[in-house]
Amino acid sequence: MARIPGIKDCRTLIAVNLKQLDCLEDLGRWILEQPESLQAGVQLAGQKNPWFIKPFCELALENLARVLVASRESARVGSISENYRPQKISKMVGVVLPGKIPLGGIREVLTVYLMGHIPIVKLAEDDAYLLIPILKKWQELDDEGGPKIQDRLTEVEAIVFPRSDTSDKILRKYFSHIPHLIHRQAPSIAVLDGSENDTELLAFMGDVLTFYGQSESNISHVLIPDGFELSRLLDASENFRYILANTRYRSNLDFHLAKAMLNRTEHLHNDILALVRSKSLTSATSILHYESYHSLVELKAWVKEHSAELHILVTNMTGELDVPTNPLGTTHQWSMTGLTIGKDTFEFLTNI
Repeated sequence: MARIPGIKDCRTLIAVNLKQLDCLEDLGRWILEQPESLQAGVQLAGQKNPWFIKPFCELALENLARVLVASRESARVGSISENYRPQKISKMVGVVLPGKIPLGGIREVLTVYLMGHIPIVKLAEDDAYLLIPILKKWQELDDEGGPKIQDRLTEVEAIVFPRSDTSDKILRKYFSHIPHLIHRQAPSIAVLDGSENDTELLAFMGDVLTFYGQSESNISHVLIPDGFELSRLLDASENFRYILANTRYRSNLDFHLAKAMLNRTEHLHNDILALVRSKSLTSATSILHYESYHSLVELKAWVKEHSAELHILVTNMTGELDVPTNPLGTTHQWSMTGLTIGKDTFEFLTNI
């Protein structure tokens, strides 16, 4: 097989070692320095894509930098070693970035790298301005194992799709000749128990509205106890009024509100968010679905029934639901131990 220009023959033992950890830590500190290339990237990203506003670009950069700077500590306490089994033979693994949110798919790039493979990255057109300087700096710090950018993934030996709007069937057929992993899209939900204070609900609104709700980590469905005042959620959304500068978001809200009214679906709204009663775990941008529960027994039965299909469940009811949960307000605070959905990526990269 022809080699990709610029990739050295590094098909040797590659492990999560000091070189990789030094590289990631240096990359994280470089991001925190806010170099001109990244500042320009933030500005250009917003000009190209109205969904990539400055607060969300900066949040994505801050989250990535935090994880990278802590990579050595993560290795020391076992957060990396428990999940990663670096391969003796490195392969060129394509990663198709989704472009839905700023730096979308960067977790999979990092996973491929730490598993000892070479990430070959296909950028999304709308999410190139932030990623190009980061990937180039990464390659500068590790010219053998660092990510490479390619427009056409014609020479990769395996491929990962972090998330895609393209039909799984089409993708599987197109890439049937090589090992491939296509992540299923899983919803993130929340459970409230009614004891949440205003600060906690404000944090929860970050789970709902950050990145305009377009990330898989955004909450699309919430379970509330009987008698919960839905207006409290709308009050908490006021802190995100700045997202209304995006006319596409406002148009989306207007459309789905009109649809709810025509269908006589029970709902409550302000001009930022609509709360719509629905059993569907996924919701459109600007919409948060909700259901009521009557008792803890009923709630636990619901969670047990749906747990296998969930990406994230956030709640303050830690330990009461018999499934892994995250605190309110933390869906976008990812870490080395939560890079991907479950263990499928690790298993895939181990067996290719």
